[in-house]
Amino acid sequence: MIGQGGPKPSHADRPSQVPKGARRGAWLALVLAVVANGPVHAGQAGQVNLRIRAAWGGGAERIWHGTITLNQGQLADPEPLGIEADEPGSMWLEPAGSSPPAGQAVAAPADTPPEKPGPAGESTARLVIRGRSRRTYDAVDFSVTAPPNATLHIALAPADESQPPRAVVVRLADLLRASFSAELDDRGNRLVVQRCPGDDLRVRLSRGALVYRPDEVFQCELLAHLPSLESGTKVRIKLQLRPARGGQELWSDERTVAAGDPAPVAIEVPLAKCSEGAYELAITASHAGKIAWPPLRPQLGFRSVLAERIVEFLVLHSKPPVPARAEGQLETVIEIDPASPGWWERLGRLPALARLPRLGKGPLGNGNLRVVSHPLGALAQLAPSKPDDPSWEAYMVPVARPGEPHLLEVEYPSDVPQTLGISIIEANEAGAVVPVGLDSGVDHPEPVTGVGAAPRWLRHRLVFWPRTRTPVVLMTNRRQDRPAVYGRIRVRAGWGRLPRAFGSESAPERLLAAYFDRPLFAENFSASESVGSLSDLTVDDWTTFYEGATRLIEYLHYVGYNGTMLSVLADGSSLYPSQLLQPTPRYDTGVFFAAGQDPVRKDVLEMLLRLLDREGLQFVAAVEFASPLPALEARIREGGPQAEGLQWIGPDGLPWTHVYLPQRGRAPYYNVLDPRVQEAMLAVVREITSRYAQHPSLAGIALQLSAYGYAQLPGPQWGLDDVTIARFEQQTGVRLPTVAGPERYRRRLEALAPVGPDGARQWRREWLQWRATQMSRFYRQVYEALSAARPGTRLFLAGGDMFAGPPWDQELRPSLPCRATLAETMLRAGIEPHAFGEDRGIVLLQSTRIGPAAFLSRQATTLELAQLPDAERYFQTLWPSGALLFHPPLELRVASFDEKSPFRPCYAWLAAQIVPSDIENRRRFVHALASLDPQAIFDGGWMLPMGQEESLRGLVAVFRQLPAVRFERVPPAPDSEGQPAVVRCATRGDRTYVYVVNEAPFATTLRVRVAMPTAA
Repeated sequence: MIGQGGPKPSHADRPSQVPKGARRGAWLALVLAVVANGPVHAGQAGQVNLRIRAAWGGGAERIWHGTITLNQGQLADPEPLGIEADEPGSMWLEPAGSSPPAGQAVAAPADTPPEKPGPAGESTARLVIRGRSRRTYDAVDFSVTAPPNATLHIALAPADESQPPRAVVVRLADLLRASFSAELDDRGNRLVVQRCPGDDLRVRLSRGALVYRPDEVFQCELLAHLPSLESGTKVRIKLQLRPARGGQELWSDERTVAAGDPAPVAIEVPLAKCSEGAYELAITASHAGKIAWPPLRPQLGFRSVLAERIVEFLVLHSKPPVPARAEGQLETVIEIDPASPGWWERLGRLPALARLPRLGKGPLGNGNLRVVSHPLGALAQLAPSKPDDPSWEAYMVPVARPGEPHLLEVEYPSDVPQTLGISIIEANEAGAVVPVGLDSGVDHPEPVTGVGAAPRWLRHRLVFWPRTRTPVVLMTNRRQDRPAVYGRIRVRAGWGRLPRAFGSESAPERLLAAYFDRPLFAENFSASESVGSLSDLTVDDWTTFYEGATRLIEYLHYVGYNGTMLSVLADGSSLYPSQLLQPTPRYDTGVFFAAGQDPVRKDVLEMLLRLLDREGLQFVAAVEFASPLPALEARIREGGPQAEGLQWIGPDGLPWTHVYLPQRGRAPYYNVLDPRVQEAMLAVVREITSRYAQHPSLAGIALQLSAYGYAQLPGPQWGLDDVTIARFEQQTGVRLPTVAGPERYRRRLEALAPVGPDGARQWRREWLQWRATQMSRFYRQVYEALSAARPGTRLFLAGGDMFAGPPWDQELRPSLPCRATLAETMLRAGIEPHAFGEDRGIVLLQSTRIGPAAFLSRQATTLELAQLPDAERYFQTLWPSGALLFHPPLELRVASFDEKSPFRPCYAWLAAQIVPSDIENRRRFVHALASLDPQAIFDGGWMLPMGQEESLRGLVAVFRQLPAVRFERVPPAPDSEGQPAVVRCATRGDRTYVYVVNEAPFATTLRVRVAMPTAA
């Protein structure tokens, strides 16, 4: 994945903005030439049709603008390949010689002179490139149909410079022989142009999702597209079916075709012999001569192999495969006492460590560890971290069975408040250490009461699947005000798969689900990747996602979850093929395979749903609208009345993106109050439901509400454009002052203020209510589209980042007296749940951000929201109810580890899901039950908060037994003393249910009086 086999996300100097991590080193420049050196053959006359990739970057981050034109012939079907969230819609075709697009955020550099028209005066289209943000990599695939002597004209220039773009000319005939490269600037950026992987052997598939059952047949059509061969040349096509990443051949066939023959070859591959897993169809084209050329012939300049291609797909059975080994019993395979001076001598003699030349002759650390005495024994202590150099220590833990579940166990004392980071660091399949990995940790808070119990050992138990035999445990002190301490470190193994927490009894009625704010489930469970063509390049293949998904399901059963909410569209990238989104390769880098393994984007969502179907688990597909939509971008480029009202316009008459910087390319790009924007968003939802509504596991769709997205509203100062205001006036009867010119936007805002300058009543309430009404209508439309495709499903509104960023920080700044209620705050974001309708299919989740209490600056908005007078009451009136327990990652750059790491290259950037310690890990669930009685609880962050599952066993067991009915709170008896316990009661049929929740960190005694009629 990105950071593990693809181009590096931009803004690497600001890792807090990089959800997939950042990579350093020369590999980024090399990735521009993944398939740089193609075979050399003579060209031919006539038209050629090529699929071409142009990539640029590799040096300093820049915003690139420019054009790609063809002097004769046709240019078509551009597919942007940049990985930033703002990539979609940044490249498009327009007639050659047309005017630059109107309303560009950044003035474009002057283009090259108009191209000469093609044959018979025919003008070709030009591909326009308008990057929105700085990046180290960008690329585009496109098709050309032209004579071999036609030339591509590529003009690229940094948008922040006034100099004309650098014009580069590339002959198509040259691309038949090799790739082309040229320097773009003096900052290390280069342009590389080449044929796309797999262009020699084109595959036309019979279906969009390459997920099969074993009783099906893989069908495709193959066109041997070898324009460098003379027409009629005989070509032998060899077909081989084998397990992905190598394995025994299961099926083979051979065909003979003639070069230049436009008729494709029909291929049918039976899958009956396939066990569950990923497979590849290897296609090899070679000369069909009768001579069996000896190995020395290639040295004489003759290549018997003309082209090679691989097509990957997945085979899933109706039942899970039987594991090679049973669950088994855990045994300690390695134990380290970091407070003992002799631990390294014993460990360093192991053969696995002797093969690492950079490991040195002692433990790894940055000199901030010392041994301290404690009533429980000697402990390792990490000093308080420095802002530019956190305290850390690393321990190599050799394992014998990579790929199987292991348990990392770290001891720490119960009487020392601390925030301890615990990460698993491993080199990827190409030997590099890159984000994102498995970063965990534990936060042990200050004691709540002054009574100190005797210290005892607590344990953080982290489940992980090592990819290598030499993982490293990296311990970090996440605080700068106090030390961190820990005891023995153990690795335990013996499970063939994770044990299930509960049997296969009837499914729970309520939903307890793991939450992935980003589609990082493969990283969460250390799924392996495929080695790319370069030294440290790895790429996502079907095995990557299959391993991640099956391990996710194991973990859900291990904890007791009965479902998951997982982001399927985030940061401009999706886990499914889309005709609407132009999804980037950020979360599926298969497009960067040198052998063209992915002729279409992998349908990872189809795979997930099939796996969850057979396990009886529920799935909620989370969708983030925070990136540009190509259809709306096209309207904005057209300008004129078609573009008015599509963007958020503020009191200065400027769009939101001109006032605030997008966050990692995410922004409220569009005015969701506009029906055209709503229709574009609905089309995305309908695309999902039309593809996946038949799956029993699909329990709903979640809209991720974010201040950096457009599924919710920004503050009331936005939406002041003429079209939106006219619709507001028409539908409400309100008449705002009529002012011409740029001043009209500010005058409108003044009229929509709570109170005017003269103290007169203004139209703020009507404005807020109208906005919220439009959003409620939109949410109902989304729900209706969902329920029409799959009745019984629900629309969840998940607002983990709902009040993030500078605009809301100012709105929610603490003040005395308290200025607002939660209802008023939600209304400013366009949320009015009582207007959702009576069918109860829309669930507004109570979102709570979970994090270490010591990091108050990160909790400021959460704490302020909790202090609002109606914070609890607001959600208690909603039914059905649900809770989102969102864990933002605690990010940390450990540059000094890079310098001492035994792996090269290394970029240690940690994004840990820190978990509360011991019984504190129950607090968020208990509070949700006490205040809300939720029908659904979603718990997670970018990845899952792991390591303290043992503390939740009993709570999960009770929650799974609760019926999905509304429990009413039982008021305390008039003569009772105040207690921190909450009692809820419900009746269904002839049964009455009661549950009690104790929010206090200490035991409490409760007396419940039950009144019931006597038997007749």
